[in-house]
Amino acid sequence: MSIRTSFLTTLKFAFALMLLCELANAQPAGFVRFDFPTCCPATTSLAADVDGDTRMDLITARDDFLSDRTISVFRGTGNGRFRAPTRYFIGLPPGDPFDNPDIKDIFTGDVNGDGRVDIVAALNDPDTSCDVMLVCSPDRSHIAVLLGQAGGAFSAPLRKFLPYLQVAGAGDLNGDGRLDLVINDNVKRQLRFRVLLGRPDGGFDVSASEPPAPQPDDHIDVTAIGLADMDRDGATDLVFYEHVDAFSGGGTPQLRVVRGNGDGTFQLSDSTVIAAPPGLNGEMVIADINRDRMPDIIASDRGVMVHYNLGGTFLSTIFLEGIGTSELVVGDVNLDGWPDILSYVVAPDHDWEIIPSIGLGLFALPNPFSLGTDTIAALGDFNRDGRLDVASVNRTTSGVTTLLNHPPDLMIRNTQVGDFFAGSTGTYALYVRNLGLGATAETGGVTVRDVLPPSLTYVSATAADWTCGAVGSEVECRRVSPLAAGEETKIALTVSIAANAPNEVLNAATVSSNGDYNPTNDAGNNVARVRHPNLALTKTAEESVFFVGGIQTYTLTVTNVGDTDADMFGQTAVVVDTLPSGFLLWSVGDGCVQLGGLGVRCEVTGPMPPGGTAVFHFQVRVLFTVAGSIVVNRARVSHPADNDPSNDSASVSRFVQVEPTLAINLLQDNVRALPIRAHDVDVSNA
Repeated sequence: MSIRTSFLTTLKFAFALMLLCELANAQPAGFVRFDFPTCCPATTSLAADVDGDTRMDLITARDDFLSDRTISVFRGTGNGRFRAPTRYFIGLPPGDPFDNPDIKDIFTGDVNGDGRVDIVAALNDPDTSCDVMLVCSPDRSHIAVLLGQAGGAFSAPLRKFLPYLQVAGAGDLNGDGRLDLVINDNVKRQLRFRVLLGRPDGGFDVSASEPPAPQPDDHIDVTAIGLADMDRDGATDLVFYEHVDAFSGGGTPQLRVVRGNGDGTFQLSDSTVIAAPPGLNGEMVIADINRDRMPDIIASDRGVMVHYNLGGTFLSTIFLEGIGTSELVVGDVNLDGWPDILSYVVAPDHDWEIIPSIGLGLFALPNPFSLGTDTIAALGDFNRDGRLDVASVNRTTSGVTTLLNHPPDLMIRNTQVGDFFAGSTGTYALYVRNLGLGATAETGGVTVRDVLPPSLTYVSATAADWTCGAVGSEVECRRVSPLAAGEETKIALTVSIAANAPNEVLNAATVSSNGDYNPTNDAGNNVARVRHPNLALTKTAEESVFFVGGIQTYTLTVTNVGDTDADMFGQTAVVVDTLPSGFLLWSVGDGCVQLGGLGVRCEVTGPMPPGGTAVFHFQVRVLFTVAGSIVVNRARVSHPADNDPSNDSASVSRFVQVEPTLAINLLQDNVRALPIRAHDVDVSNA
């Protein structure tokens, strides 16, 4: 049964509703704008993740006579930006008599059931395929299918030629999981429809052309086709916009809802008719505006009209915007759970406005939303923060514009807490602040990574609302709740500092989050000065010449010329003097012990602040075996945190000789052993 709703009977309700919305006028969301100079003016765009990397991509095409019949795929980077496009030519080869088709619509979906995103383009050639009475020659319009390949590439187009095509709609009409199409097929100005069911090979099975009842008059053009389950019976229904230009002088514009049978066919003989005012354009979007699980119809013409689905009948409300609107995009932009409406106003502004929802399917007054003249827009989460952003292209000029919706902008500061001492523990304070317009996304959250340099070892990391751990030198902390705009949080990262750490240690930390559009402040570096004791050793001997059989005293002096106490954290300085051959350890002073009979080991105990000294003494007896030689005695000081070896060693060189008295006695003993006779006695200093 056909039911017609009256546009005039709902006008009073519309004005009352507008008054209510004005009292509760909501402001549009805040956006950060990026402009990318690139190719390709376009008249059609849509967002889809073509390669399954969770980064939303943008697909564009142009349908006017200047078009190069090319589809452009802009791969998203995940932070609201796009790579240079990959372009796919889908027109007919040059020289073909019908090589100038217009790209009327593009769709994405899985045509062949392989789980990959495919692109479907509807092309027609009205200049050569139909005469003035719309008597159309066969095979002049066609459907081009770009089958998705691994990595986000697409195949060469598969083509299905058709006699006529003006507009198309896409959806799964028979429940097989493959993308199907409905196109209008006018013959002799008689409105007709064809169904194209997707096949596993990427092609389509085309139905016979069927007319709706009643047939509209010949001033009507179908300007939009939508597919949705309008009555919740599990079958996809057909919605189309029969539009008439306000200056044509005839015809009645209207929308029709035709029930689907669930198998790819429709009950075209019985439809619900929804009245619409005449205007300059005729766009349509189907969405559940008031969240009653019944799809509503949003249509543009002289303004924006919302046709609320009441379960078989429709209640229409108009929102006046300038002279007319030519583009419609619907989505929950302000994250209140209710869809908002974005529309392009033809005059006087020639720019976009947003009609923000205030809940229950009601809307506030429009607010300016600038994308520029002659632009089209697509909604998608282009920076993975859970919010719908806007990507815009221009009909006449090249470039892509993205407006990121309340994006977060995370900054990290890396600071050290107090002084760092070699051989001890130190703490970094990692501050993360959200400088952006909105909170971070719940999904994905915020991640801080810190790859510690070799001289640092992870001990612990603590912070409220963070979970932290480490694998080897890589520390990772994940925030368990969103970080609001303007909020700052701190992670205390404690590390163990190697005793042999260099005097300066570079530590680099990074922060990342879905939605963060500004990479310039995502890294925080800290160069920490590591304080070390620096022990310098000096060595002296009591006598300038050593004599065989004599007892000689050595003095070892250790001085801390560094900038921290050598006794800090229980670290000990040790002096080792390995005696050279010909020296016999005779005695050791305080703090020293014999080292295996061949040397001395002295240990510094107690505090040794910067400038402090420790003095040790020991004695040796000089044996006859080294008489007449120069003997070098060396010593070395060591400390776990002393990283300057240049002053750790000291040595003393002495010549060893026999004492003069000892030489005379030896000569006298030899004289007594000789026969008694007169001799001269030679006395020399041996």
